[in-house]
Amino acid sequence: MRSTSDLKDKESQDSKKTVHLYNDSKTDFVWNFHNKPYDIPAGEIGKFPFHTGVHLKKHLIDHIVNEREINPTYEKEVQKIREEVEVNLDK
Repeated sequence: MRSTSDLKDKESQDSKKTVHLYNDSKTDFVWNFHNKPYDIPAGEIGKFPFHTGVHLKKHLIDHIVNEREINPTYEKEVQKIREEVEVNLDK
């Protein structure tokens, strides 16, 4: 079981991380999170703080799934989109 100190350390580490998301769709992606609009233009990469990026990633995946008219229960197709969306710039 994690202690409170361990959880605070993890949160501190996460707050320093960023998430890069690639909008592989034909339309701009816009989403409000905590009353603040975030956008990633079509074909562009957006950079976000870790927790914001994790939240936006789920909605960006839904955006692309809907645009491509993919049945969200087709896990292999959704997984491919999930892999397309998250960009690892540390490679």
